[in-house]
Amino acid sequence: MLKNDKPLFGLFQDRIELANYIANLRMKNLQRFADGRSIIEKYIGGNIAIHVHFAESGSDSPNDGVCLRYRSISSQINAGSHEVAGSGQSDELPVFVNVRQSVQKFEIRSMVGLESLDHCEVFVGEMFETARPILGEELFSVIDRKLSSILDRTGINPRENEDDIIECSAEMKNHLTDKDEHIRQRLLVAGKILLPNSILTVGAVDLDFSFTQSGSERFQLRQLFPCPFNPELGLLKVAHLL
Repeated sequence: MLKNDKPLFGLFQDRIELANYIANLRMKNLQRFADGRSIIEKYIGGNIAIHVHFAESGSDSPNDGVCLRYRSISSQINAGSHEVAGSGQSDELPVFVNVRQSVQKFEIRSMVGLESLDHCEVFVGEMFETARPILGEELFSVIDRKLSSILDRTGINPRENEDDIIECSAEMKNHLTDKDEHIRQRLLVAGKILLPNSILTVGAVDLDFSFTQSGSERFQLRQLFPCPFNPELGLLKVAHLL
């Protein structure tokens, strides 16, 4: 169980504790991908997010790409709750998403997050370059591999002082400040072009994303796919573990 009063780095000085947590996340990931309901049911229920990946015109570099990540908040509203399930992302905006079910078409309240493509936790360079459809089995493998690699990359020592770990985390964040500001400014421009001039439509078995010519002149749509909503990935990313 994650607590909010301590940095995530300070929670897992014991590698066994971290290993158990990662094993639990891998099992949750498997269960989420095994959900056989329709795209509409899972989206309205807040169980999946829709990823829209763009390349900047004239560039195939993921450093110049953009990820829009849509998720429904209608399930929280319908349940009478004013709290939105956290994803570890603070830069989300409220939007409406079109839902097409049989002959009916309606809008549901959603949140959209905007981030640099190379920061997206389910981005895969090989699939982005070919612009081919992304299969659920591939997405599952991508997330599972990233979760499995955390233990190898963290190298947490049980005898290491917690203050040293927290200080290391703070130094890492300061090092990234200038780079983050550059990314933030670039995303601000992308958001002004894409968000006001685009429409996402969720069908029972398909997705559609349309945007105006002004947006298509600056950005090329490369990938559009549903992915199980994993709020834990956002928390791990904030802690620089993912």
